[in-house]
Order: sequence, then C-alpha cells, then structure tokens
Amino acid sequence: MSKKYKNKEKIMKRRIDRATTVRINTSSKVLVTGGAGFFGSHICEKLLLAGKQVVVVDVLNNETSSRVEKKKYLEYLNELSQKKEGAQFRMYELDILQENLLREVLKAEAPTSCIHAAALVRDRKSVEEPVRYIVNNVQGTQSLLNAIRQTDTIRRLVLISSRSAVGETSAVDDKMTENDLLRPINPYGATKVAAEALCHAFYKNFGVAVAICRMQPLYGPRCRRDMMPRLLLESALHNKVVKKYGNGTAVRDWLYVEDAALGILAALNDSTLFSIFNFGTGIGTPLNDLIQMVMEITGKKLNLVHENVAPGDAVFAGVCDCRKAKKLLGWEAKTDLKTGLKLTYEYMKKNDGDQLAGGKDQESWVRTVQLDGSPCYIK
Repeated sequence: MSKKYKNKEKIMKRRIDRATTVRINTSSKVLVTGGAGFFGSHICEKLLLAGKQVVVVDVLNNETSSRVEKKKYLEYLNELSQKKEGAQFRMYELDILQENLLREVLKAEAPTSCIHAAALVRDRKSVEEPVRYIVNNVQGTQSLLNAIRQTDTIRRLVLISSRSAVGETSAVDDKMTENDLLRPINPYGATKVAAEALCHAFYKNFGVAVAICRMQPLYGPRCRRDMMPRLLLESALHNKVVKKYGNGTAVRDWLYVEDAALGILAALNDSTLFSIFNFGTGIGTPLNDLIQMVMEITGKKLNLVHENVAPGDAVFAGVCDCRKAKKLLGWEAKTDLKTGLKLTYEYMKKNDGDQLAGGKDQESWVRTVQLDGSPCYIK
C-alpha cells in the first residue's frame, strides 16, 4: 500500500475513533458560545433541564438583547441549574476573538461538545457595517476552532447557522433544502457561509464531528428586540411605532424558539460525522398576515409606519424543507404561529418592565480566567 493511502487510512481511522466518542459521551459538559442571548439562553435552558453541565461564553453585548436582559437570563439559568439534579452552570464574560483566554476556559472546563451560537445577526445592520460582521462571525469562528484544536477535549461541534446563508428564493412557496446553492444577499448571510465552510474544513482536517443547523427566523419568550413579532407585540402593549417595510407581502417561516432549541439538542446527540440540517415549520407567513394575527390576539391596533424595503432584506426568504431533520433526528416543529404568538404575548405581559431591573454584578457562578498571571474579571 502506498504512503498516500496509508496516511488517508490513518485519517479516516481517527475520524471513526472520534465519532465513537461522540456517540458515547457527546454532551456530558457542553460549551455554549453566545449562551446569554435569546436563542442561546433557550438552548442552555433545555440542556440544564436535561441535567447537563453547561459552560457559557458570552461577551454580553447589546446588539439584539440588552446587557441587562442577558444578565437576567443568566440569573434564571443559574437558578434553574440548582433545581435540576446533575445540572451545573458556569458563565465567562469573554469575546470569542480573545483566543488565548478562550483556550484557558476550555482547558479549565474540558467540555466534550460545543454549540456555537455567538454571532452578530442583524441582516440590515450588516449592510452598513460589513467588516464588523466579518471580524466577529468569521474570525471569531476560526478563533473558537483554534482553541478547540489546541485543547482537544471537544468531540462534537454544532454551528448555529441561518437561512440567510442561502439567501432568498424566487417565489413565495419555494422550499429551502440543505442542498441549495448558497447565494446570500447581505454580509451577515455571507459570514454564515464562511463559518459553515470553516467548520467543514475543521471536520475534514481534524476529525471533530460537525452539525450545521440553518435556522429560520425565531420568536418566542425573551425574543430579540429587533424581530418583528416582538416589535408588533410591543406596539400592542405600549403603542410603540413599528416600521413596516414594503407592502407587507414579504414571507417568513417563523419558528417558535423552544421547538428550535429542541432541534439543536437533537443535532447535538446525533452520531453523524458531518451533517447539515434545516429547522423551520415549512409554513410561510406574509407580514400582513402576521400583523393581522397580532391584532387578533391582542385586540389592539398597531402603530405602523411604512418604509421602503431595506437593503439586505429578502422578500421571499424561503419556506423550510424540514424532511431531513424529521427523518434523521425525529424532529419537527410542534408550535403553530398563533399559539406561539399567544405564549410570547403572555410572557411579555407578565414580564413587562422586568427588563429594566438590573441583576447583581458578581455571582458565584461567574468564573475568572487567568492568563499569564493577569485576571480577566466578569463585569
């Protein structure tokens, strides 16, 4: 046998060995980047309810949820961990671009799997600040991969990607599949394409199993403040002005966040070496229908102002083809849009004003990173 084929055989054996480890011990301790945000906090919640040890790394920025909101989410997660047997929660305030500090966290915690949710995510904003998005989402992903390689405890990586990596479709009912060409229409989507490619290259070169999860737009309790469902419900609650872009025919496949989080756990526990999954409902809803639904649920008129379609916005964002996730993971969305909006509205009414309440600056579950004798304190 030639040297070339012997080397190839060794590489494949390493991948098989790692895959076996994934099946046996995929999530005894899980690192979640961006775990203080809207989606990240719901993923952490499901992990803790399953009795897992969760380590969060988050920079606690204000891009889509305020720092105060994120601290409240973290306090809730810590309290939840104390009520569930086997669960453990730790948090590091850290930018994933700080590769040396990130490596120290991985050394100290030795997680066996990682869910990478940290990213800047606003499509429209990425058109205005493309370099910032490239640095955070692309360089940040590579920084994480470097730290994973250097510490060598993580056996499975789940990347939270987006339908924005695909771009848009040509018609309202067109389905988005995992095999679609990637043609993003804004820099955010382009950074997700790049992050997916980096993770695939990492799998091919170093044998860490990877699942790429392309999410349709999410809503639900703790919703991002830039997402249309929250904006519309806030308009109903407080008569806030909401910009309605275009004529209202733009279609989105809205996915309830708890369904989405369960999908991520299913992908985490899958044993496939490399896979891509779409997560959505398979049902498209025009903006006009969403507005009407919110008015019916709340019984209130909304304060809308009309704006032209913003650069970077997809008119036909595609409807998710979820057959692969259902077949291989046994996952499908359970919550219809009207039910999900009702649950979100009830949450917002119950917690109205709570986001203004601050939390303690220093908690026992917050950890300090030491690097060359210099402490990095959680603020």
